[in-house]
Amino acid sequence: MHSSSSWFFCISLCVLETIKLYEDQPVTPALTINPKYPLYFEGEDVNLVCEHQIYPYTGGYKFRKNNRELNNSSGDLASALFIHNMSRKDSGTYECQYWLSEHQRVVHSPRSKPQTLSVTALSTAPLLLFQPPYSTLIVGETVSMECLAPSTVSVSLYRFYYEEREVASPSTTHSGQLVLRNLTKEHNGNYICMYWSAKNQREIPSFPSATKELYIIDPLQPPVLSLDPPSGRIWDGGNVTLFCTTPIVYENTTFHFLNDREAVFINNTSKAQMKMVITMSLSNATSVFKYSCQYTAYIKGRALTSPRSHPAEITIITGSALWLIAIAVAAGVTVLIIVFLLFYWICLARRDSTDGEQKSQSSEENGKTTTGLRMQQRSSKD
Repeated sequence: MHSSSSWFFCISLCVLETIKLYEDQPVTPALTINPKYPLYFEGEDVNLVCEHQIYPYTGGYKFRKNNRELNNSSGDLASALFIHNMSRKDSGTYECQYWLSEHQRVVHSPRSKPQTLSVTALSTAPLLLFQPPYSTLIVGETVSMECLAPSTVSVSLYRFYYEEREVASPSTTHSGQLVLRNLTKEHNGNYICMYWSAKNQREIPSFPSATKELYIIDPLQPPVLSLDPPSGRIWDGGNVTLFCTTPIVYENTTFHFLNDREAVFINNTSKAQMKMVITMSLSNATSVFKYSCQYTAYIKGRALTSPRSHPAEITIITGSALWLIAIAVAAGVTVLIIVFLLFYWICLARRDSTDGEQKSQSSEENGKTTTGLRMQQRSSKD
């Protein structure tokens, strides 16, 4: 009997303690914000945490913005609300509360003290300007970049970025200018700039400027000029063909053919073409002209003109010159004939002289032989 009374007393005490738990109001939570700033700018992240004393039983959490309950992507059991990549729509007053749950009974805590998030837009994007005002530059040249913020903004610092990496230069921080000298192909790439302005004890960045490309190339090489006929000698009124060939292909090229005095032909082509061919009919007194060619390549908005090719000589031969040439040829042939005849006569004279000597010797020998015979005959008679 005593044992039953003790057991009943224990059960009654436990029930009373449980009832007392739910009769006591849960402690008001505290809403903390991390990181804590008086002002946030778009794109930042923030974490809101609902903190309270530890209870053996906790049911869940609620977060409110401007008295409207929020949907926590982490679920109702999460004590933190994470806001990623904030925008101005996230500005407002935030609160949190929690509830305790046991034996199908729920007790809500009071709401936390409100906390305000102020989110501002990034400042207006600046203009990134190049001087000279084109993106194609030649190795060794210099370019100056200027980050131009709106005139109404008080700028505290500027920054330039090359391929998303900051270009460290102390002089650019306050001047908003970046000078790149003696350019090489390592400077090829995309550039942007940003500026920062002070607001509510924070440095608010601007939107990035529009991306601008810097394209560094080697100096243009001269073209090659060739002729048909290759000798460049034509008759008066005849045709000569000029071939101008570039070292590499460009999307848009203008070819220039020039003589000693002026440009004689200019042709613009919008297609990829390495060679331009022209045929000219020339008529003039006997003379020699020197022709050359060059090209203008349009590369990413900049027109670059190459050096001239090596000059090629074109000689025009008229009718009078033909007579002179014919006379000269005839005179040359005549001289050759005369020389040949003289040589022939000399050879013939030498031959006749040799034959005469041989005949003289033969006569002497014959005379000696005859005399000898006569003497022999006389001796025999005696």
